Amino acid sequence: MGLTNASVLTNDGRAVLSFDPDNPNKAATVTVDGTEYTQGIDGLFAGSDGSIWSGETPGSGMTASAGSQLRSQMGNILNSNKVSNETVDAWGSKVNGANKQLNTGSSAAGNDGDKQEGIQPGLPPRAEPVARKRYGNLKYPLTLDGIDYMTIRQFTYVPLSDVGVSAGREKRADRRHKSSIGSVTLPIPSQLADTNGVSWNNSSFNDLQMAGMGAASRIMNSGGNVIAEVQKTVEQGLDALGNQSQGGKQAIQAYLLGQLPGINKSTNEILGRMNGQMLNPNLELIFNGPTLRQFQYSFRLTPRSDLESRMVRSIIRFFKQGMSVKETTTNMFLSSPNIFQPRFYNKQGKQHTFINTIKKCACTSFTVNYVPDNTYMTLPNSSMTAYDISMSFTELDPIVDMDYSELDGDNDNVIGF
Repeated sequence: MGLTNASVLTNDGRAVLSFDPDNPNKAATVTVDGTEYTQGIDGLFAGSDGSIWSGETPGSGMTASAGSQLRSQMGNILNSNKVSNETVDAWGSKVNGANKQLNTGSSAAGNDGDKQEGIQPGLPPRAEPVARKRYGNLKYPLTLDGIDYMTIRQFTYVPLSDVGVSAGREKRADRRHKSSIGSVTLPIPSQLADTNGVSWNNSSFNDLQMAGMGAASRIMNSGGNVIAEVQKTVEQGLDALGNQSQGGKQAIQAYLLGQLPGINKSTNEILGRMNGQMLNPNLELIFNGPTLRQFQYSFRLTPRSDLESRMVRSIIRFFKQGMSVKETTTNMFLSSPNIFQPRFYNKQGKQHTFINTIKKCACTSFTVNYVPDNTYMTLPNSSMTAYDISMSFTELDPIVDMDYSELDGDNDNVIGF
């Protein structure tokens, strides 16, 4: 059939629709005053930068947006051209009011005549896995203006091998991922907290262990005859035994006794039995490494229009699909999911200086409650009246001192991480 055109009048001028009714895999486009907007999988028309076309919002005195009117025209065109039921299924929610051809259940229909139509995937089989490239810039509510807000951007995961192990700080996960493939903007949640932590462990090192470590170090660094150095070290140890104070002698004797077959007791156990003493462990708390921060956020989404319900659906899809593992061509390996970065902004659109900064994160869980009020209720388009969503993130990189310095040159202009 080829491309078909339709149009509606908007506040920005006439919007001209172009699409192929027989080819749902070819995205429909709308051109307004020379600017082209492409229809996404959610049915909304967006520009090349992912921003939603202003025609998706109803104008003053309008009951339906220009985008909704165009989707209705697309549905009417599908009906007038009597496209197949499979094609209608493939268009899905990208058109409004498309009707399937009735199956009379005659003998020509075979046993399928009595079967109900199921949910069809709407996409033909693919020769090889293809990861989604763009999600657009989504927002809830549509009237989110004049208040502080939170934006969560999504990035395609970049493995370390793509930048090289010798790239210095550029090899850190927070720096490898530079180009966003989409974002979700939401009101700042009511529960907002962060916890910074590092790991410390108890460490003990008594005098005998220190002496042994010193002897081992001398042997390894001798650079000559190792056997001769071992013999020399043992002789020095035996000489020291004769020169030690009474306590030192007893400690060494207790250690040697503990190594004899059949005794198998620690030095402190023997000293405790003999003298009621133990070696000073020189106990100290030592640094054991950084920890990775975790964050949890929850939102209630209550769509108030057909357009807003489509936006909510796209937001849920943004997180669910973005955190999903990817198949490889051979299916022998699985590739990492995409990663995310939450950021907080003030009403002027500048990064919030009184809320913490967050590095790139993995989305480790995403939960949707479709009936948050324990009563199943829907809008006329079958959308739920409310959705509760919650998500958990874990940073890919630990926080280091230099991260703060790079933010503001240590001028304390921001809270930092």
